[in-house]
Amino acid sequence: MPDDLLLVTERDGRLYFDAGAVTFAAAWSVSFDVGMDMYEIHAPVPRLTREGITARAEQFLLRLPADKVYRRVNWTLSASGSRKLDVSLEELPSWADDIPQLIREERWGDLQLRIEVEHFIRLPMTGTVTFNIRTHMASLADIKQVPGWPEQLAAVIEELPEDLASYKGFLGHRDPVVAYLRA
Repeated sequence: MPDDLLLVTERDGRLYFDAGAVTFAAAWSVSFDVGMDMYEIHAPVPRLTREGITARAEQFLLRLPADKVYRRVNWTLSASGSRKLDVSLEELPSWADDIPQLIREERWGDLQLRIEVEHFIRLPMTGTVTFNIRTHMASLADIKQVPGWPEQLAAVIEELPEDLASYKGFLGHRDPVVAYLRA
């Protein structure tokens, strides 16, 4: 199955991650997060709860009609010459050294832009919300081959607030990545 599939159910006016078939987690753990509500899951993300984004997202999902599909995109930079999709916390020993090694070797073109296309669908009979995630990867070297993309990505990376760049794991090497994309 190309998509990760999470089931989010409502209890007492809150949404909980209750089950999932996840093979491509990006630095999170299904077994740790199952049973948590949206606030618990998103607590480590800077600004999300403090700025009311978690509350608005939960309200949006609680009102999601059964006859509509909604999509959002999430992204980060990841390290994997093999475009490793499973960078879950359970697999941490197999990927923990990837980014430090690329940084030491200054192999910026091998960094991967990891994009998650996420779909939200309310199941009509149960009211459960499915949260489907399809993951795509492209190396920065590949991105440099498409006119306009390197500058656009460099601008997004450069403008991201420090706390979010730190959370996404690239604050320490943001400047050389931006320089690589603009070279």
